[in-house]
Amino acid sequence: MDGEVGEKCGLAGIYLKNTFKDVSLERRLHCVDSLITMGNSLQHRGQFSAGVATYQPLFEKSFGKVILDHKDLGTIRKVFHLDNPEAYKSLIGRLAGIAGLFHTRYSTSGEQTDFEKVKLEMQPFERDHKRIWKQFWFAFNGNVANHKELRAKLSGEDYIFKTGVDTEDFSSLFALEMNKEPIFDASGGRPDLFNVVKRVMGQIDGAYNVGLIFGDGDLLFFRDPNGFRPLVWGENEDFYAIASESVALQKIGINRFKDVVPGSALLFDRYGVKQSPVLIESKKSLCHFERIYFAKAPSDLDGEYVAGTRQRLGRELAKVDPLVGRILEEKNGRK
Repeated sequence: MDGEVGEKCGLAGIYLKNTFKDVSLERRLHCVDSLITMGNSLQHRGQFSAGVATYQPLFEKSFGKVILDHKDLGTIRKVFHLDNPEAYKSLIGRLAGIAGLFHTRYSTSGEQTDFEKVKLEMQPFERDHKRIWKQFWFAFNGNVANHKELRAKLSGEDYIFKTGVDTEDFSSLFALEMNKEPIFDASGGRPDLFNVVKRVMGQIDGAYNVGLIFGDGDLLFFRDPNGFRPLVWGENEDFYAIASESVALQKIGINRFKDVVPGSALLFDRYGVKQSPVLIESKKSLCHFERIYFAKAPSDLDGEYVAGTRQRLGRELAKVDPLVGRILEEKNGRK
C-alpha cells in the first residue's frame, strides 16, 4: 500500500482499577510505567517509532487536554529514555494517568527519508474534536486491502488526509461511523461503540487489531473477524491490560489471560470491562508468520507457547530434510 511501512506492529493498553476510590499520583505513575513496560516487551514487533497516549482526568475545572501523548522515531528505549532514569522519571510524571494506549511501529527495507512526513505517520494518531467523547487517539496493527477504495469513499465525504497510510483511512472511517450512529443517551452521551465497530468491520477488508483511547478516558480494542493478528487481555488487582502478545501482560504480573475473540471488541472504563458478542462471524485464521517469525518465543498463542510450536516445526522439517544425515555423508566423503 502506498506509503505504508509494514504490518508487524505492537499494541498495548491499560486501565487502572478502582478509580472511584484512589487516583493518587503514585497509582497514575504506576499505570504509565506499567504501560511502557508492556510496550518494551513488544520491541521485536517494531523498531521504527513508538508512542503512547494517556488519559489524565482534570481534578479541578480548568482548560487543557485530558489526553497527553508522547511519540518519536527510534527504539522504545530511545523514545522513552529508558537508559536515562532522570529523563524517564520526568516523562512519566508528565504522562501520569489512569489509562493509556501504546504503539510500536515496524518498518521495512527502503524506508522513507522524508522525516517530517514520516513523523506525521507515527502512532497513536490524534483525531481532535471539541466534544470530549468524539476525541480519540487511534493505534493500528495490520493492513487494509481495500485502502484505495476506502480513501476514495472518505474523500467523497469531504475528509482530508495528511498521510498516505491506511491507518489514517481506518481512523477516519471510525470517526465517520461514530458520527452516523444515533446517540443512545438522551443526556448527550456518545453512541454505542460496539455498533460503531460492527459498521466499521463491515467495510474493512484486511488484517488488523485496533486500539483507541477517547477524550473521556474509555479504552476500546477490537480484532478483525479472521483473527489474523494475536490479541490477548487480562487483569490483576491493579489493572485491566491488553496487548498484541501475552509476554507484555506477564511483564506486569498478569499470568492469566484470554484471547480476544476474532470479530469482537472490548471496552474498558471506570466501571470495568465490557465484552461485545461476536460482531461479524468469520473463521479464525491466525497468520502463520506469527508463530514462525513475528511473535516472541515465550508468548502464548491459542494456548500454546510459540517456542513449543517452533520446536515441533523443526522436528517435522528434520523428517523431510534430515540435515544431520547429509552432514555425516559429506564428512565421510571427505575422508
